[in-house]
Amino acid sequence: MPIICILDGLDESAANEKFQRTRETILRNLIELALIPGSQIKFIMLSRPAPDIVKRFSSRVESTAPSKKCYKIILQHENRQDILRIIDNGLVAIKKVMESLDSWDEDNSSNEDPMPLDEIFEEVPLDAMNGIRTHLANNAKGVILWVTLIIDQLMQHCRTGGITLEELERLLYSLPHDLMEYYKYMVKELEQKLDKDQLARSRKALMWVSGTSFVRALTIQELWDALAIPEDAQKALQSQKDYRQATGSYFKTWAGFRSILYTWCGPFIEVMRDTTRRYGPRDDRDHVEPHYVVQLLHQTVKDFLADDKTSSTLRFQTSDAIQFVLGSTQVHLQIVLPQDITAYTQFRRDPDKKDFMDNLINYLNNKWLLRFSLEVFIKRYPTEKAMPEVKIWRQIWDQINTWYELIASTNRAEEFVLSACLNGKDVALQNLLHIFISFPGNFRWSEIQDQCFDGALVAAARIDSPSLVRRLRNHRNVWDRANELRKKAIRQGKLQLAAALGTENYNPERDLELQMAVGDSSAVSALQYDLVSSTFGLRRLMASDRARQYGVQRCVEDEAPCERQREDRKLY
Repeated sequence: MPIICILDGLDESAANEKFQRTRETILRNLIELALIPGSQIKFIMLSRPAPDIVKRFSSRVESTAPSKKCYKIILQHENRQDILRIIDNGLVAIKKVMESLDSWDEDNSSNEDPMPLDEIFEEVPLDAMNGIRTHLANNAKGVILWVTLIIDQLMQHCRTGGITLEELERLLYSLPHDLMEYYKYMVKELEQKLDKDQLARSRKALMWVSGTSFVRALTIQELWDALAIPEDAQKALQSQKDYRQATGSYFKTWAGFRSILYTWCGPFIEVMRDTTRRYGPRDDRDHVEPHYVVQLLHQTVKDFLADDKTSSTLRFQTSDAIQFVLGSTQVHLQIVLPQDITAYTQFRRDPDKKDFMDNLINYLNNKWLLRFSLEVFIKRYPTEKAMPEVKIWRQIWDQINTWYELIASTNRAEEFVLSACLNGKDVALQNLLHIFISFPGNFRWSEIQDQCFDGALVAAARIDSPSLVRRLRNHRNVWDRANELRKKAIRQGKLQLAAALGTENYNPERDLELQMAVGDSSAVSALQYDLVSSTFGLRRLMASDRARQYGVQRCVEDEAPCERQREDRKLY
């Protein structure tokens, strides 16, 4: 059977002196593997023209023997039509921006006379932008990213208002044609626009975005929380209120925070619905959800920021960024999961109090970065034996244990999950499950797992959702609780729900997968995925039910689907 292997971003593999030989060895082995007589393996390698990669394949490209020849495609010779389409779409977008910045509003200024510019031109003509189109096409050199960045820069200037086509062309001709030179240009722009403190904040944001890559990309909600972490943990622990009130940047919408990030970091980052890049000018006016991902624009940005000769103010090595993230998440866990009772965790004094569970859920539900900080802790120290004799990390382990015991020792995991599901507290649910999973040597996991599933099952039954019931029944044998709920559903005449509760869907192989996930110290287990997925479903159904009950015409928007993620434990 023929096998085709595709290796993307070959140039992004480590190519410094330490790993140079490793990459050379891998390339040599791949070539030899493909050239074995009768071999069914073919390789497609995608890369920028790094010197060592070009050298390794050059003799094969020039070979005349079909059995020994490698074929090379230079993309800049092949993607010109794609680039022209991007340019044309970008010019249309620029045209729309220029035409939309009309201060005369028919609704608010109906008594004012419009300026008689229609006598001069009806709209911005695309033909007038031919000079811009030609310049972009001639200087792209096959680099789609450069075209996108330049169009985006032009669009940002158009949004300031009052710019003419002549000024737009002058700006275009002043912009560098080389990608790295353009990055230098943007750093100078940021240095002129931002003060010292703002530049420090820019570098901090970039270090967070870059340094979290060894775990996963941060969401925009998590990044906001991360940037609010104070340097002085003790001061935060002594605070009477949430420390983020003093250290967090203020905004009313996530789109507003994205605008702040773009102001701080220029073109070096992007906020995405997911991790799939969409080429074309970014639109700052797009709606933003808290789960949108923040990432570096491109590998070239990481290279630029690490280059001692180029990035100046914003410079840092990836290894420095990772250490920064490790230290910051350490401080974050100290503050958010304090071992001693603080002014902002007074509810811990009496776990038997009636409102304890509500207070705990509400507290965990706005700790957006906690899940990530726990993932870092697990990835760094998957077992207690792996934990070094470092006082601070031992202290954090004790802190996690303290919060774990708040729920585990009182057998209230079912109550927590039930309340979190019914009230749409998905962040609290994720955080609780990560606390459970983060606890090394969790010998009570099976019992807690049953409680969690029971809580989710009761919530699904309470809102009469047969589909969610079937999903949960597919993972663990919750027959005792399901049978009890089934009898109740029959008494209430909810026959479809009763049928779902009575269906024996338990899959031992699936249960084994769950146990393996936990035994492998997986940061995001199958249990969490299904419970959080159920939370989203429950939240939608509860919103619809409220809408019917109170006559609200428009329900809240559906939550984005929770995507299953499985991280390994290797620290890169």
